[in-house]
Amino acid sequence: MSALTTGLVTVLNRLTVRPEARRGVYFHLPVASIFWDDEMPSYPDKARFSTIEREMLNRLFSLRRIVWHGEEFSDEDAAFWEDARAEAPAWALFQRLSLSDDDREFLKQAEEEGEKAMEMLCAEADKVEISDNGDGIQQISLSFDLTKDKKR
Repeated sequence: MSALTTGLVTVLNRLTVRPEARRGVYFHLPVASIFWDDEMPSYPDKARFSTIEREMLNRLFSLRRIVWHGEEFSDEDAAFWEDARAEAPAWALFQRLSLSDDDREFLKQAEEEGEKAMEMLCAEADKVEISDNGDGIQQISLSFDLTKDKKR
């Protein structure tokens, strides 16, 4: 059984390691992480992805973060990760499973900034709802009443 769609596999296998790739911060709230620009599909490619394909992509970035932290996968996540690696072995993300000291410090800073951003958003929200989709992914919904200042 395939972990990824054919379209996603095609895009990911085109994204191979480039030595000149730039590192950046990836905000997928409630967490932030780091990525290199040779790992991230282009905006036009991502715009064509289905919701399921975007969730698959986000899940793989999240799982790599677990690898970087030396944590264990659930059985379901381990199977998904290994199947995805077999389907998209050329993808640059799978080539960066360990971090230099500099990258580790950059990751730490990104994660701290992501936590601060999430705390600020939750503090300002009128309603915060968290639901578990059952696949290791939580959905967070923040509601803001944009008319409340006008009501006064």
